[in-house]
Amino acid sequence: MPVRPRLRPLELFPVDADGEVLICLRDPAGLAERAFLRRPAALLAVLCDGTRTIAEVARDFSRKTGMGVTDAVVENLVAQLDEALLVEGPRVAARRQAVADEFRAAAIRPAAHAGPCYPVGGPELRAYLQAFEAKAGPRDGGLAADGVAGLIAPHIDFGRGGPAYARAYRALGEPPDLVIVLGTDHSIATEPFSLTRKPYATPLGDVPTDAALVDRLAREVGEWVFADELHHKHEHSIEFQAVWLRHVWGERTPAFLPVLCGSLHREIESGGSPEGDARRTGFLDALARAVAGRRVLVIAGADLAHVGPHFGDAGSMGGAESRARVEADDRAALAAAAAGDAGAFFAAVAGVRDRNRTCGLAPIWASLRLLGPRRGRLVDYAQCAADPTDDSFVSIASLTLR
Repeated sequence: MPVRPRLRPLELFPVDADGEVLICLRDPAGLAERAFLRRPAALLAVLCDGTRTIAEVARDFSRKTGMGVTDAVVENLVAQLDEALLVEGPRVAARRQAVADEFRAAAIRPAAHAGPCYPVGGPELRAYLQAFEAKAGPRDGGLAADGVAGLIAPHIDFGRGGPAYARAYRALGEPPDLVIVLGTDHSIATEPFSLTRKPYATPLGDVPTDAALVDRLAREVGEWVFADELHHKHEHSIEFQAVWLRHVWGERTPAFLPVLCGSLHREIESGGSPEGDARRTGFLDALARAVAGRRVLVIAGADLAHVGPHFGDAGSMGGAESRARVEADDRAALAAAAAGDAGAFFAAVAGVRDRNRTCGLAPIWASLRLLGPRRGRLVDYAQCAADPTDDSFVSIASLTLR
């Protein structure tokens, strides 16, 4: 049987390298290091989608570009991608199994992004976050510190989103009995939700996971909730919330339930609704029953739009008109969120075919459905540069629900 090489699920985006545009291949699952390819090689890699043989990749590349390429060139590229753990095969399978075994054997989920994204030391991290609190300005006098049932907070890096995190988390009062954090799963999830029993480590101390609640949910809805557990290892959308929870409450931080949310892209494409997914709704219904009677805070670790060439758009999104159009889309969705209406929030994003790549769609929808009708307040909105030329950006928001 002829070999049909298949590129792994990766994030591809252009980067400037000393005046030359290269394509960066980033692995959300954390199995491989970042790789950089010139545009022709990147196109060859994308054509390796598991449906084409080596010869067919070479043929289709030549048809698309008018540039002749031999089978040997494609074979050499595939061999390099295989060495780098970027195409599916025995090498990747072995690495994936080793990482999974290591993660399952660990007693705790390590602070994967300490160092690259925020300080490793506790005192240094606390000072780092306090600086964002200072930038966020004084607390809004009309915003009471108690009664918050839900937060929508960013999951962008602190360097760009620090003040927005601060404006979200300063709304918190006394610790609840339980915190539920729903974060975007940036890897390709096979199931709608993913759980882990592991506590989340931070330089400020661990955030314990409510393992008994995890076990109850697994018994009630099925062991599929652990199918994508490995995605917790490198995912930042929950880790960044754990850091802020420890910063706000310190040793009083309650147990939490970290939940990674799979994409709603299929529902967008089909014109359907998340309510049509029995596993998705069944999980949320089971969770609501399990926490009934407890004082619960629900947090969505969720960014909004991802637009511009960095994310695959053909042209710049840095102009005033593009920025205004994206903000209008975002604010329409956020208005539905502020009304506590999960269906209207999803409809606002689906109504424009998710043209802005709202990566927080699933956790925000799930949070709103779990909380039910609430009164919300938008406390911050920002558009953060995603490339050096400011042609691409990520939009973020902080919103409280009572």
